This record gives sequence, structure tokens and C-alpha cells, in this order.
Amino acid sequence: FPVTIPFPWIQEFKFGFLPFLKADSKEYLFSIVYNKDTSLHEMIATKEGIETIEVDGKSFETQKLKITLKGFKKRFWKAEAWFDLKTHHMLKYRSNEGPGTPFVEVTLIK
Repeated sequence: FPVTIPFPWIQEFKFGFLPFLKADSKEYLFSIVYNKDTSLHEMIATKEGIETIEVDGKSFETQKLKITLKGFKKRFWKAEAWFDLKTHHMLKYRSNEGPGTPFVEVTLIK
């Protein structure tokens, strides 16, 4: 039987949020396929504000996004991502694997 994806599908956060970053809206509903068991999850990204971050000794003005599962499941996983305001390139990403797991932070230099 066919699977219906309720919201736009974004699997790659590095470039998948481009339309949302350019829009005036504060929230964006989307779907992902979890790579460990191929289950479909409804997600929400929220613009959290503008922040200056430093990457490789350079300062960047960024749009910070908070990314969570939709509904009750949002208590179990979250991520944060910072996108350059000028280029919309993702500069930093931080997430955990679930409750009680450590956060992993990735900084994208090139």
C-alpha cells in the first residue's frame, strides 16, 4: 500500500531549508525518513532568532533554527542549526540521538 507523506520531504538539512529560510514564516512543517528503520516522521522547524557565531575565526550573522519532532514526540529529540544570513549555508548543527544521549555538534567550515 502507498505511503502518504503529509508535508514536504526534507532529508538533507544542509540545503533542504532554503525556501523556509527565504520566507517570512516562523515555522515550517516537513517530513523525514529515519535512516535506521525507514520510518516516516513529521517534523517542525522554528526560526529562533538571529545570532552571531564564530566559525574558524570568522564571525557570521546567522538564522538559528530549532528542529523537533511534531507533537508529543518533540520531547524526545531536538536539533539546532545555524544558517548564514547572506548565503543560507548551514554553518553549525547540534543534535542528540534521544533522551539521555550526548549532543553532537558539527561545524561546517568549507
